[in-house]
Amino acid sequence: MSQEENKIRMKVSASEAAREISQIEHKTCQRGLERYWTTYQDNTGKDQATAQSICWLSCWAKTGRGSRKALTQAQHAFDDIFDQPHDWLTARLPQEDAKRLRYKNRRELVKRREQDFTDCLKRNSPKSQ
Repeated sequence: MSQEENKIRMKVSASEAAREISQIEHKTCQRGLERYWTTYQDNTGKDQATAQSICWLSCWAKTGRGSRKALTQAQHAFDDIFDQPHDWLTARLPQEDAKRLRYKNRRELVKRREQDFTDCLKRNSPKSQ
């Protein structure tokens, strides 16, 4: 399996992604958007989400924090933002790992979090035949 098969990339701009997430009707999600949603430009100049941001939105798409409406809206937002659907990610990133990675805030842990996220995707990816 190639490295690219274990990646998830944004297919929209950072502003479009934020607009998608802002449509999720849950106050806690909206507070989290400002606090946990972070993007950067990769070496090609395209906007990408950090592992923490991907995990944060994935948790919303998995649980909706008890709101069926927020869950459905988060799933749609996730699928509209990323080049892989939410089901693809959840098959490779167990919910416990997503929870663990979504709120690590210490700056020195950022590189480790990104590597841990990539390692989880590799470890849980279906083996090529």
